[in-house]
Amino acid sequence: MKDRLGAGIIFLGSLGLLAYGVWALVLTHQMTQFIPSLDPEIDPTDFASHWILAASCWIFAGLAGAFAAVALYHHKRWSLALLAGVAASSVLFDLASNATGYAKYAYEAIDPIQTILAALFPAACLFAFLRWQSHARVSDSDA
Repeated sequence: MKDRLGAGIIFLGSLGLLAYGVWALVLTHQMTQFIPSLDPEIDPTDFASHWILAASCWIFAGLAGAFAAVALYHHKRWSLALLAGVAASSVLFDLASNATGYAKYAYEAIDPIQTILAALFPAACLFAFLRWQSHARVSDSDA
């Protein structure tokens, strides 16, 4: 029961991330039209390329998370490894983009608390993957 509830929560969160990524991708052009009026120093084309990359990552993470949630609902052990991989790659991409200087805009800025909390999710998924036990039922007559 707990596995299925967790899978449902992950599925809904992944769908939210997917919807946000699609929304961001669709509205990129409209967003970049207002950039010069807000801050003339920001190049709209550069902002759009950064935004499209971020939106694409959100879409990928949402799709992979939803796929893993469905697999977790069906008690597939590898779903936890997939969730851990997607979450860890998200944290590593965030750290790498900030360390290399690629991150220029506020939505790309790293927040240490957010990064630490985001790193706990793949750690928990990896721990659950390593501690996975089959869902076979053991009756009193089998013991």
